[in-house]
Amino acid sequence: MTEETEQTEPFAVPDSVWVSPWPQPIVTIDGETAPLVTIHPDGTLEYGEGYTPDEAARQFWEALRQFAPRQFRRPSEAESARGKESEETLRTLAPMFEGLQRLLATSSRDWGEYRVDAWLWAVLLGWDCEEDVHNETCVHGIMAEMQQVHGWDDAAVAKARRYRAAVRAVEALNEETGR
Repeated sequence: MTEETEQTEPFAVPDSVWVSPWPQPIVTIDGETAPLVTIHPDGTLEYGEGYTPDEAARQFWEALRQFAPRQFRRPSEAESARGKESEETLRTLAPMFEGLQRLLATSSRDWGEYRVDAWLWAVLLGWDCEEDVHNETCVHGIMAEMQQVHGWDDAAVAKARRYRAAVRAVEALNEETGR
């Protein structure tokens, strides 16, 4: 922001939540007669008379809904139905990915030999180590090796990693719902 456009006075988001700008940004959530809670830049909370967490949260979310109604509104019935259909489609994809992964993992084929095969492995199983805790079974540097062998540029590797992350997200959705 330029000096001419910097916000220097507190502003409402909309009427029940006040934000004081820099150098000391403070967020105040108003109650009926006095502030319910004030949030200071260092993260400390100052509770007002009559403060309850539920009321402060309700006031905060109501203010956000008014401030940015498209982002903080309830979805329409049609949007909700589309969301449910999308979720069901994702749950259907998870077993498909699992079957493809099993096919690749149990095959005697060298999935790193040919460019297209290596790409399938990168997306479905991943060449990167995905373990949270590393041990002697972890394989590191294989994606870089596949990149070099198959002439993938950094953008292609980034795309493969994004696709792999999407496959993992679908798998996680299925695991969360116990399917």
